[in-house]
Amino acid sequence: MIKSSSASEFFSKTKTRHSTPVIVDSVCYDIPNGTKSSSSTPNSSENIRLLDNVSTVFENGSMSAIMGPSGAGKTTLLDILSCRKTRGVISGTVMFGSQNATKKTFKECAAYVEQFDTLLPMLTVEETLYYWSEMQARTHADAELKKERVREILQHLNLTSCKDVVVGDALNRGISGGQAKRTNIALALVTDPDVLFLDEPTSGLDSQSSVEVVEILRNLANTGVTVVATIHSPTPDAFRYFDTLCMLKNGKMTFTGPIFDETAGGKYSAISYFASIGFKWDTKSNLADFLTTTCASEDLDFEDAFRNSECGKAALTKTKSILEKEMLLPAKPKLAKAERGAFAKIKTLLKYRTIRNYKSVDFVMSRAAGQILFAIVQFTLFLEIGKAEGEAMDQANQLNVASLLYMLNILPSFGASGYMPSIVLERAVFYREVDDGSYPLFSYVAYKFIEEGVLAIPVTLVAQTALYLGCALQGSFAIFWICNYMVLSCGIALAYVCASVAPNMDAANTLLPVYNVIQLLFSGMLIRRADMPSGWEWYSHTLFVRYGWQAQMINHFDNKEPKVFQTKEGKMEGIIEFYGASGTITSNLIAVFGLYWFWIIVAYVCMKNIRHQSR
Repeated sequence: MIKSSSASEFFSKTKTRHSTPVIVDSVCYDIPNGTKSSSSTPNSSENIRLLDNVSTVFENGSMSAIMGPSGAGKTTLLDILSCRKTRGVISGTVMFGSQNATKKTFKECAAYVEQFDTLLPMLTVEETLYYWSEMQARTHADAELKKERVREILQHLNLTSCKDVVVGDALNRGISGGQAKRTNIALALVTDPDVLFLDEPTSGLDSQSSVEVVEILRNLANTGVTVVATIHSPTPDAFRYFDTLCMLKNGKMTFTGPIFDETAGGKYSAISYFASIGFKWDTKSNLADFLTTTCASEDLDFEDAFRNSECGKAALTKTKSILEKEMLLPAKPKLAKAERGAFAKIKTLLKYRTIRNYKSVDFVMSRAAGQILFAIVQFTLFLEIGKAEGEAMDQANQLNVASLLYMLNILPSFGASGYMPSIVLERAVFYREVDDGSYPLFSYVAYKFIEEGVLAIPVTLVAQTALYLGCALQGSFAIFWICNYMVLSCGIALAYVCASVAPNMDAANTLLPVYNVIQLLFSGMLIRRADMPSGWEWYSHTLFVRYGWQAQMINHFDNKEPKVFQTKEGKMEGIIEFYGASGTITSNLIAVFGLYWFWIIVAYVCMKNIRHQSR
């Protein structure tokens, strides 16, 4: 249980608050319909209106609940307030104090707690808060100040006992649901916002945990924070901490105002208002359930009744008055120029996420097991096949060596499927961190490729050393390894493209093998480039597997192989000429390196422009 006095003392130590009410004036929200309608409503064939002329104010220092029956538009309104909508058309005005609500102003003064816990499963609770402190800090000094708060936050949110426990996920047991919810709130306390939005902060919690979470929010509101939360069926003990209510039905306002307020004779409170229109609350029942159930009924046009009531008119007048007052106030002072740019964010990502991943057996083995297994199978199957010299390099030997080198280049690309889950499964966390302005996309993409690229060095060295020695391959080992490493890197970049384009793992696991099978067909082994139809031969020039294979063929044979293949014209040629392995080792490596950067850029563009989470 959170000790109220202790928590209040802690929250009172926060920064000097800027008065930041959230003002909503005549907000409408429309999304494309997609189907024709026979309705006479204007533009009904083009749009569906999910919010209709919503006006209210969430005052600083108050704790406000957004409620309503299912489909009322609660989360839709919260997403608009927190600048998280990714589609549709928004009209009307939303203000954070004297500033228009934008992603920039949101980052400066607000925080958002998701309904579902989007935390990094491999970090401990304490590491999660330190990580967030560095991510959200604008300057190095700011980062240190935020990190100094972590110990107190852990203590006053009753998280000290689990600070060294990993967050975990559905497959790996970690902290409890209540602890995860408090950890999400702790992230917001690290940034010390003036406005805090929460989506269903008590969902999935038992009654005791719900009260603890809401009590935290109450203590935060008491310091001047504007707390706004959607909430569904709260317990009476939890609901009593809320000050004001915004009730919706079918996207329309059915009530906004205080819940228990007794000022002006209490006539503007929710209890009094609903009693005035014929719905009296039985004090023995749950007030929150009574309000939601009442608005869900079809016995009355609640939106029309509220709009035309004295209570509704007073609420609208209050909203307009606060809006006019705030618009006359000067904007808040600008924050100090950010010193922690994209490269500092890369460092933080590597510091917390990469180090933890490298300590994970599952993470490492998903990348190393395939490489090592392939190496064992191949060197036992092709044992000392490259040892042959001179006449011993007959046609069969040359074909076998060419097949081995070809498989060495195609298998890493197929094996890159093990890298896709890190993009697909982290997607929810990635979207949250981007929405919160934690880092630019460049930082995330760079971090992912550094993380995978560094780990691939020892993995490929071990696997390729075993292959090179076991198969007695000729030529430079350095070139042999670099070829394999670069082809694997291309495969990783390609896997990231598939993971970015695909909406889920099933789709990603379909895309990557399809492309790799095409590489298998067109790289020049199954059908020589010279024998390809003229309309297809060009495509082989776009495949990194082809260039990696050519470089390794030239490295091994060095044009010293006996000429054992006869052309249609009767000319004899070696395996390099037979397969048309063109260019030099250097030119082929440059081609692989160029294609690596091409796929990185494609991955970046896909992550930037394709968003699978629609809000």
